[in-house]
Amino acid sequence: MTKRYKLGLSLSGGGMKGAAHIGVLQALLDNGIKPDIICGASAGSIAGVMYADGLQSEEILYVLAHIQASKVFRPSLSLRSLAKHSFLKELLSAHISANNLEELSIPVIVAVSNLNTGYAEYHSEGAIEEIVAASSCIPIIFDPVNIGGNMYVDGGLLDNMPVKPLVELCENIIGVNLISMLPLQQTDLGNAVAMSERIFDMLVVNNTEDNYHLCDMIINPPEIMNYGVFGFKNGHALYEIGYNATMAEIDKIKFMLSSAGSKSS
Repeated sequence: MTKRYKLGLSLSGGGMKGAAHIGVLQALLDNGIKPDIICGASAGSIAGVMYADGLQSEEILYVLAHIQASKVFRPSLSLRSLAKHSFLKELLSAHISANNLEELSIPVIVAVSNLNTGYAEYHSEGAIEEIVAASSCIPIIFDPVNIGGNMYVDGGLLDNMPVKPLVELCENIIGVNLISMLPLQQTDLGNAVAMSERIFDMLVVNNTEDNYHLCDMIINPPEIMNYGVFGFKNGHALYEIGYNATMAEIDKIKFMLSSAGSKSS
């Protein structure tokens, strides 16, 4: 049975490491390859909706380069978090023309974690600002996002490189993983943000690698482990890492796509 899409792209979470996703997407574009559908969690959902809304790589990198920590970490009065989670909604509102996921030029599925049910959910319709903010809401650091009476946090908590929604839809799936390895020892744990980042990375490593077998190819640049989730000034360096890692696999990607029909015939 022929599947609906030729190429699906799964973009993992990773905070500011998500700039590497823009490099991946640009390397594919430079070789005439466009994903037919994108599934993302957290940073992957941000990159996915910006790309699917038509923003160019330079525009996205410009936006990322001007993110300031003081705006991201606005103190919260809530007992559930350290910071408000309003900045991302404001950023998306300022730079995304579509209001809902179903209005994007390329289908995008966003993974979120439902605190009330304890299960991952995958949204392909609904308000972009709310759903992407929920998918990017690192627990404890940011306020959970209320959607339809349920409280949602980072999609990466339960499915950091979401592939399952693509399996029945796509002939080929490329997974891009930005949190696959941890430094053997982390010594800089002197504040709540650093502690939360470390704990979150430990949680998502295993649920990400569980999805490897569902992908036809994994892009997993090892240099990524040298960068932190909140490295606000590393956008261009991370872009280059993603770009170069994709270019290193581009011949394999082209061969995979050229023989895509054989798996579904």
